[in-house]
Amino acid sequence: MANRRLAMRQIKDILRLHWSQRLSIRSIARSLGVGYGSVHDVLQRAAAAGLCWPLPVALDDEALAQQLYRGNQGRPRRRAEPDWTVVDTELRRKGVTRELLWLEYKQAHPDDGLQYTQFCVHYKRWRQTQDVVLLLVLFEDLHWIDSETPSFFTKPERRPRSVRPIGRR
Repeated sequence: MANRRLAMRQIKDILRLHWSQRLSIRSIARSLGVGYGSVHDVLQRAAAAGLCWPLPVALDDEALAQQLYRGNQGRPRRRAEPDWTVVDTELRRKGVTRELLWLEYKQAHPDDGLQYTQFCVHYKRWRQTQDVVLLLVLFEDLHWIDSETPSFFTKPERRPRSVRPIGRR
């Protein structure tokens, strides 16, 4: 799971406590309620950016974030996803497995394709978003033929019987 970036207030507190108060990384982490690795990462990034305390007045939050997180925009890389309706349809055929479909998908997208586990996870999530509804209406416009007299009629006493929608559990 990707780490979330600390709030700018916390980043400034880390820098202040480290450079001004001369606290250790562990005590900073404990006092701010963040992980040791997060504090260490911010201090390494600040050192690489050449920052010192006190921070320049002209340096606002956006400029500080840009100096600390150069090149990292925080956006995950988009991967090519297959057409899940086609995958679902293919899986209904005999002898077709998720692994076979993934291999075909991976051959089509060797560089930016999902790995097998993520392929299965994304497919499962897609399946859960699909509404599976079975709606049956029975005996609608049912025509009967009277065997004694050759007359054709609709039985009015047999009204449509509806069945509840059935979904996945």
